[in-house]
Amino acid sequence: MGGVKINQSQIKRFWGLVNRLGWQSQYRELLEAQTEKTSLRSLSMGEAQAVIQWLQKEVDSTTGGKQRKAIIHYLCLPPFLMVHENDKPDMQRINNFIRVIGSNNPRKVDLNYLDRSELNRVLSQVKAMYEHELTRD
Repeated sequence: MGGVKINQSQIKRFWGLVNRLGWQSQYRELLEAQTEKTSLRSLSMGEAQAVIQWLQKEVDSTTGGKQRKAIIHYLCLPPFLMVHENDKPDMQRINNFIRVIGSNNPRKVDLNYLDRSELNRVLSQVKAMYEHELTRD
């Protein structure tokens, strides 16, 4: 693939995902397997986007992506309705809620920084709150 070279935003996103996966020492092998290139800066924007999408799928499958999506889903439903006018999740409200959810988030961090055990506890709590609200009259 040719075209416009990778931009700074894509470089930051690439390194963020690589760091979350703990693959810093193998990033050249990863690039070569995905693009047949070993230099991040030699990638086109399209190649970079394809690698970033692949990395994001890896992060989602190994670091609780399904639990995060489930938490967002529950918090976008009534009675919570943490959505913008266009029905997209309001991540600022969701993160504010997650930070103060109590003992299930003792570090008071945003949704993307919860570890697996915290994610499971927060998901259980949000699901229980949702189910409780459904039974209220």
